[in-house]
Amino acid sequence: MKEAIILLNMGEPNNLSEVKVFLNNMFNDRRIIQAPLLIRKVISFLIVKSSLFSS
Repeated sequence: MKEAIILLNMGEPNNLSEVKVFLNNMFNDRRIIQAPLLIRKVISFLIVKSSLFSS
């Protein structure tokens, strides 16, 4: 079986105050996490709250 790595440029927040919104939007996207909406929201919440930039 062959393996591959795909690198994507998904953009970035313009400044530190936008990091929380950026992460929340990214991890709520069904194309990033293929799970039901409620599960995506919980995962997104946990990631954003555990990020170094959340305030």
